[in-house]
Amino acid sequence: MTDVEAPDVTSVWARHYQFYRGSGRQLAVGIALSAVQTMTLLPVPLLVARAIDTAIPGKSVQQLLIIGGAIVGLTIISALITLAARRVTLAVTKRATRDLRLMLLDKLYSVSRQFHVVNDQGELHDRLVHESDRVDLMTSTLIADLLPAVVLTTGLLAVLSIRSPLLTLVTVVCTLTLFACNRLLHSALRQRFIRYQISVGKFSRGVLHTLRTQDLTRIQGAEAVDRADRAAEATELQVASQQRAMTLTIHSVAQQTLMAAVGAVILVVGGTLAARGRMSIGDLIGFYAGFALIRGPLTGVTAAYPTLVEGRESLHRLYLLLDHPDHRPYHGTRHIEFSGHLELCNASLAYGDRPVLLGVSLRLEPGRVVALVGPNGSGKSSVVNLLLGFYRPQAGLVRADDEDYDDLDLSCVVSRLGVVPQEPFFFPGTIRQNLLYGISPPTADALDGALYLSTADQFLAFLPDGLDTALGDDAMVLSGGQRQRLAIARALVREPCVLILDEPTNHLDITVIGSVLRNIRCLDPAPAVLIVSHDVEAARSADEVVRLVDGKIEQPQPASASEQPLRSRPSPP
Repeated sequence: MTDVEAPDVTSVWARHYQFYRGSGRQLAVGIALSAVQTMTLLPVPLLVARAIDTAIPGKSVQQLLIIGGAIVGLTIISALITLAARRVTLAVTKRATRDLRLMLLDKLYSVSRQFHVVNDQGELHDRLVHESDRVDLMTSTLIADLLPAVVLTTGLLAVLSIRSPLLTLVTVVCTLTLFACNRLLHSALRQRFIRYQISVGKFSRGVLHTLRTQDLTRIQGAEAVDRADRAAEATELQVASQQRAMTLTIHSVAQQTLMAAVGAVILVVGGTLAARGRMSIGDLIGFYAGFALIRGPLTGVTAAYPTLVEGRESLHRLYLLLDHPDHRPYHGTRHIEFSGHLELCNASLAYGDRPVLLGVSLRLEPGRVVALVGPNGSGKSSVVNLLLGFYRPQAGLVRADDEDYDDLDLSCVVSRLGVVPQEPFFFPGTIRQNLLYGISPPTADALDGALYLSTADQFLAFLPDGLDTALGDDAMVLSGGQRQRLAIARALVREPCVLILDEPTNHLDITVIGSVLRNIRCLDPAPAVLIVSHDVEAARSADEVVRLVDGKIEQPQPASASEQPLRSRPSPP
């Protein structure tokens, strides 16, 4: 996902305009306020000239007080209007950034599982968070700072041109020279920023790797290797950061020097005109006062140039992500009241050129337990991926309640599935928050029932805080079996009509699995259950055993009748 080609500037800005189409009125208000703010400052150079040419020679203290008071009053009014304009424009830019971020999140929801599998999650995180933040800073600077600066500079130059067209021409020429110098630094700024961005990403992902692999690092005795890798990344970041900072410093110093040179040119040219009697001292000082008002916005514009360059690069990269052609395999829209019948019909699947399933047929029905067994690599997880709609078979169909997945809005199916993956994931939070993730808060009886059915209530009773026990990253404070039971409870609290247990014997023994299945059989209605395992012992409580070898189904075998629940309960949920 690393893209460093130069963006098409026109297309990037034209496309970004879509986020401001509904805010035209607010932007107009902001521009109008900026114009009013400019108008409040226009009299300042004239007042300064009046003080120099009239009040001081006439020794009129009263007139000087009036002029000074007027300048202070106009400055205060200008500041208040600036705050109002800033408030309006910031509301527009922050809303646009929010809309961009939501669009990026929608893109991540819409892409296929394979997209997330093959792309670096750390880099995607950086794009959504840090790059969108740079775009936010760029647009805020552009609309809230640069736009008022352009309006103010244009207005003041118009007033100054009345007092001295020659000095105004000198100012304009010097200002254009200033912006030409900015363009010369553009390539260096862009390259330094890209290198810095890449280095930050490497170091960030390296730190995440260190945090996530502490156990493996210690088991392998790889602390020295890991530390050396992080040190190399930190050194690369140091060099890139130093070069970027130095380029920004050169840019800043160059702008300050050029701005001082512009002031010196105005002073020399204006002083020469005044010495030859072609303008008064008051006009010269008034012009210089007007230039001082322009100098602030011009300095802000030039100082913001690196922000615009970096923001535009980030905007380009974000649009590359938005334009990525990947999408989910199914786009149906029809809703059904899914009852729990799932079916693979002669389905074949390949990852690239590697076939993993060949003509597989499988049917799940409510109240029945089906065990899909086979050696590792036989394609069992691929069957689960097809049932979940993660992938589309190259041949054959996937059906829910005898309806093709192609026609359905799969949310109505997936919302009725309970899935326990091989390695259940838990986020930092309480046990309760993890169990109820993604569903409306159920009744206390439904949660208690799920804990009972999964046998998780047996160990929760011994935790000091019970359901409010805080879990760290991926619940490492719990044993594998405890995490597996909680994962089953999380699947059951949804009251699913299909329950999929992927390799449950990884962390639970056969006795516990049998107990869970016998408890589930007591539900009314009982869900369809699919047990996926390489361990044939996990299939002994199933109604049907399907053996998968090298992507093909062998002849189904009948399983022994299920036993009664091991744990008695008057009215199991």
